[in-house]
Amino acid sequence: MIYVIYLLVSAFVLLFVYFRWQYSMLFHPRLYREDPFDEQFRFLSITTEDGVKLEGCVYEPKEYQATLLYFGGRGQDSVGLLPRLSKCYEDHRIITFNYRGYGKSEGKPDESSIKKDALLIYDKVVKNFGEVGVVGYSFGCAVASFVASKNRPKKLFLIAPFASLKSLTKDIYGFTFPLLRYHFDTCAYLSKVTSKIYIFSSKDDNVVPIKNVKRLHDCASFTIFMELEDLTHVEILCDKKVIDTIDQSF
Repeated sequence: MIYVIYLLVSAFVLLFVYFRWQYSMLFHPRLYREDPFDEQFRFLSITTEDGVKLEGCVYEPKEYQATLLYFGGRGQDSVGLLPRLSKCYEDHRIITFNYRGYGKSEGKPDESSIKKDALLIYDKVVKNFGEVGVVGYSFGCAVASFVASKNRPKKLFLIAPFASLKSLTKDIYGFTFPLLRYHFDTCAYLSKVTSKIYIFSSKDDNVVPIKNVKRLHDCASFTIFMELEDLTHVEILCDKKVIDTIDQSF
């Protein structure tokens, strides 16, 4: 009997550690404010239904082509990144909010809350700023795709996306992890998107294998794929070809 209890407790502990490991592998909340915010930036705030305050910011130049709603990567403080992002996409008004637990946003990130918050953010942004093009980078591509699957933004731009966490782990490690706690299934979301989709990837991406990105070919309609070279996972975000394509799409 004691042996059985020992096995059950051990299994529970291992499962707990495994689930915690998945959390730490996926979410990397950060806070950094290395670049100054001038008069072109305005801080925003949204309170969710369960009372969590999410911080946001808008970069608003005097003249701009379009409004972009940006969903950042798993290790980005999207608000802190905005001054640098505005130098890349200087011809656009850019709005972003940090996920729960990221930057100065309250709470703790999880898949359900992030997706629900993203829909709230989209609704509030469209109500106050008008139509937007939705931009996702890396992890944010899954969030952006989910938002676009429930709405119809002007355009959907995915920079360094992955097909799903399940397929990504398989393409990186050679097998599928059991009992995955998170899914973020970009492919499934894209199958329901009716907006025009732009997908930017690099053959030399050091985080997301190009074969994983190519899985999206079978998921998305109304899609333009741009496969680049000699760009890392970080470098592609502000690549000139990506910027020019987004500029020319409006």
